Amino acid sequence: MNDAVLAALLIVAVAVAWARLAFWQARAPIHLRARGWRVALLAAMQALCAALLYLTLVPPPTPGSAATLVVATAHAPRLAGSANTIVALPEAPAIAGAERVPDLATALRRHPGTTRLHIVGAGLEARDRSGLRGMSVAFDPPAEPRGLVRLDAPAPIAPGGEFQVVGRVARVPGGWVELRDPAGTVVDQRPLSPAGDFVLTGAARVAGVALVRIRVRAPDKAVVEAAALPIRTSDDSQPRLLLLAGAPGPEIKYLRRWATDAGLAVTTLIAAGGGVVLGDAAPAVDAATLARFDAVVVDERSWAGLGGGQRAAMAAAVRGGMGLVVRITGPVASETRRAWGALGLSIGNAATAATAPLADGVPALTRRIVGTTPNAVAVWRDARGAILSDWRAAGRGRVALWRVDNAFALVPSGHGDRYGNAWGETLAAVSRPRTALTVDIPPLPRAGERMTLCRLDRGARVDFPGDDAVLAIDPASGPCAGYWPQRPGWHRLIDHGVIQPFYVYPADALPGVRAHDRAEATVALRRMSALPVQSAPDERGASWPWFLALVAALGALWWIERARWGRRSIAPQTGANSA
Repeated sequence: MNDAVLAALLIVAVAVAWARLAFWQARAPIHLRARGWRVALLAAMQALCAALLYLTLVPPPTPGSAATLVVATAHAPRLAGSANTIVALPEAPAIAGAERVPDLATALRRHPGTTRLHIVGAGLEARDRSGLRGMSVAFDPPAEPRGLVRLDAPAPIAPGGEFQVVGRVARVPGGWVELRDPAGTVVDQRPLSPAGDFVLTGAARVAGVALVRIRVRAPDKAVVEAAALPIRTSDDSQPRLLLLAGAPGPEIKYLRRWATDAGLAVTTLIAAGGGVVLGDAAPAVDAATLARFDAVVVDERSWAGLGGGQRAAMAAAVRGGMGLVVRITGPVASETRRAWGALGLSIGNAATAATAPLADGVPALTRRIVGTTPNAVAVWRDARGAILSDWRAAGRGRVALWRVDNAFALVPSGHGDRYGNAWGETLAAVSRPRTALTVDIPPLPRAGERMTLCRLDRGARVDFPGDDAVLAIDPASGPCAGYWPQRPGWHRLIDHGVIQPFYVYPADALPGVRAHDRAEATVALRRMSALPVQSAPDERGASWPWFLALVAALGALWWIERARWGRRSIAPQTGANSA
């Protein structure tokens, strides 16, 4: 029955009782009528009994049904000192008076009237951060730990490409960070910014997976923290490269050596004159052959040695998606300039050259002055800002202009990394796009923690020595599945025969990064709680106190109605006096 209907029925009952009491008082003989205070007392007791009956059937909400719930997490103080209900999650230390719960969802089920949460400690784990919509959250993040607090893993790169490691270090003023390759050699080191940010740069030599090392050092050179970072050089983005040269030379020699060491599939054709071609088995330069390559490097002499049909096939392959790198080594014939101009390159005769300084201690190079290509994107510049390598779109492909004719000088002078980075970035910019893996893997997964893999196909599985698991896709969450890695190390995600490796950290790795991510996620919940909070439904209180009061009131009313208090005691007069 609706509460309002019940209240209306009780009001009608009280009104009827009052009408009956008034009718009895008016019709009774004068000597039987009750005094006024007795009538008022009876009317009040009837109303009181009706009110107590309502409270028995509909008890009011209990005080504190929407009280704040204090949630103790990792590193919470042992005495929370709160008058509210305290629950302790599994990672929380022992706290006096706290109710131990396996997760936050269990705590909310045990306290259904809760609409406010006060998070104490390091913050909520991932398992407890969902399902809090409409909940007000209070949280004061703890101080950041000393060491790494943010580390961004680089995306998969092509062999020979360059990667960047971005992160932040807390509470190490004046320190620096160094990057070491798998062999332990320092490849880059940078001082920390005043805010603790850093960017380190490295290069991937061959296809495969590897772990590079990051070390944070204090001003006294003491190691504050060391961490591993997985680097995946994807075979799927490995360019298939065709090198065409009009004559043997050191540039093509070092370029071929670098490309081979980087794991690229290289085919080299070098014209030696008199119809002699050096290098690999000479394929026919036609549309079918060019369709097998992702990028082609030519110079002005090898282009001039191609037939008209071969040059047309080369231009058509570029517009169809292949990358082309034009290497200028000397004056360019007008016919070649027109052909390259049809691909969007604006090239003069390149008869003049200029010095291109790079950095202190690095030999200066020779840059061909060939003009500026409209809408080109610079890839490599010298110390003065002059462009050494750039590219522009041509149909569905890209064509790049390499303006340096002695970049090989960087290798024997001990700056082979600069040489490899320049060529790697140029080829990566123009190479034919390859089909990339589409599975979403969360960054920095840890052993023992749930991770979500998305954009999966049915039948996908994760392979690890001794732990091969078929992923169960949840239809409610789209093509996603949960996976709990039990041990650290390299795992392989296999989806339709495509293998995508990923690295799982030990459970205790990167403690500062984990603490920072946990605090940031909990702070985000606090920001969301700034939205209007829905009120929780009232929780009924106990009815037995009101029932006892109702019994007592009914007993008192019964006694008052039968008591002679307040009744008139005047006897009726006789009709005549006796003589």
